[in-house]
Amino acid sequence: LEDSEAKLLFKGFMRNSVREALVEIMNEEVNLLCGPRHQQNNSSEYKRAGSEAGIFYDNGEKKNIKRPRVRNESEEVTLKTYNMARDIDNISDDVLRAAENGVSSRGYKDLKEGKTISKSEFSRLWTEKGAEKLEELRSRDLSKLDIFALMLDGIFLSKNLVGIVALGITKDGYKHILDFVVGGSESYEVSKDLMKKLVKRGLASEHRLLVVLDGSDALKKATLEFFPDAVIQRCLIHKERNLHSYLSRRDHAECSRLVSRIRKTQGEEDGREALDDLGEFLKSKNHAAYQSLLEAGDELISLHRLEVPSTLNVSFLSTNIIENTMLNIRRKTDRNHRWRPETQQPERWLASGLLYAEKGFRRIKGYKEIPDLISSLKDLSLCPKTKPLSSSS
Repeated sequence: LEDSEAKLLFKGFMRNSVREALVEIMNEEVNLLCGPRHQQNNSSEYKRAGSEAGIFYDNGEKKNIKRPRVRNESEEVTLKTYNMARDIDNISDDVLRAAENGVSSRGYKDLKEGKTISKSEFSRLWTEKGAEKLEELRSRDLSKLDIFALMLDGIFLSKNLVGIVALGITKDGYKHILDFVVGGSESYEVSKDLMKKLVKRGLASEHRLLVVLDGSDALKKATLEFFPDAVIQRCLIHKERNLHSYLSRRDHAECSRLVSRIRKTQGEEDGREALDDLGEFLKSKNHAAYQSLLEAGDELISLHRLEVPSTLNVSFLSTNIIENTMLNIRRKTDRNHRWRPETQQPERWLASGLLYAEKGFRRIKGYKEIPDLISSLKDLSLCPKTKPLSSSS
């Protein structure tokens, strides 16, 4: 019996996790080796040798089974179907799903009614699977992805540990996790390392890239070092939160209304008018808030300046796409209170969490207008270098 045949046979019968089915296919293998029971087969080199207690893994549980034994002239022969059944890797995917969903090695036992694998076995499998996911993510050839837009953001794993993640959007509107780095802070050096990894793995573009950032100077500097003609769009949601921190509570509603107006407008003329109105309001309420708006400048309406349909605003005027990914990862990692940056533990966790989140990705909203956006990115007369707010502000 070939290994591939044994594996297919095993998986087919094990779908319903029935112990009797496993006994049946092991007996079938015994018949193939020794011939049917009660029929003499002197030509076979294999002989039945009774049975003994054994184990198999299924659905995250270790289960007992009575396995048949076979011998040849010199030694016992282990059945290939039994080898498949007792391979602990049969539950590795189950362990990975549990870990991705924030289940600890101790908590894993509570999920299963039967006898489960030990804490050390769980940790070993999680480490192995995490390493596989990390390799899977970083072995992707980015030159094969037709990326036209990037989103960069950081996720704080602990007080002194942050992961910076790059998400790319292709011309067909699909989102892809590209890579990440883990460092002590969201610094320029860490951000530069991320950009270097992306370029080395093949990230390139025939035209300017649209890059959506949360406002980090380090990320912006690193991006422009590798893509000096990139169009930087600042996240309106991050800027709105920042402005609220300067304003009194009674002014939050009006501030949000004016930011929302920017979010809904289309084209540079309307976008600039809405931005100037926000500037006038802030100037009358709080000088620091107004200066914060000036600091962001036209990067808050970079998309408007590309003169593209407003249906793209939902996807590209904020980092919500990558923020939602980070939120899902935080739900999975919140129970981990001990990060070990001296090992690859943070990288394994992030790679697994990011790839898990990627499975649920859909096309961006407004993807049918992407050709218009790419056409504008190719037109160097649109969205030139950032200008200050108009003098009326």
